[in-house]
Amino acid sequence: MDDEIECPYCGNEFDLNHDDGAYYSEDCLAPGLMEVLDSLKGVRIVPALKKYPPELKERAVRLVLEARKGADSRGACARIAQQLGVKEDTLRGWVHRAEVDGGLKPGTTTDDATRVAELEREVRELRRANAILRSASAFFAAELDRPSTR
Repeated sequence: MDDEIECPYCGNEFDLNHDDGAYYSEDCLAPGLMEVLDSLKGVRIVPALKKYPPELKERAVRLVLEARKGADSRGACARIAQQLGVKEDTLRGWVHRAEVDGGLKPGTTTDDATRVAELEREVRELRRANAILRSASAFFAAELDRPSTR
């Protein structure tokens, strides 16, 4: 099995068995791309997720909600997304999330989803601790049951 991979950008070969985990040098990746490890396809290059500032999100949602109240509400999301340079589906998701968080639409609010995730994480940790304690108590119980050789 070959332990080296060739960078698709610069042609350099990188050892897969090295410790730092980076298979491409930073200067090889084109802007807007990132490296991901896919369990089926191995290491591959994909477009990086675009991060939008919170101010832009708030402004875009406010504009869409205001436009929907007006007479020209059809296509408001598409029009505003194009004006702000945001993907239409991304803006729709922001608006939907804001409507759910504001109580305008049914669904799980962001605060509730965050709390549920925290509780699920806590349950996992407690179950793990319980399993460790069960194993330890079984071990010590077995130690106590053994006849003493002293």
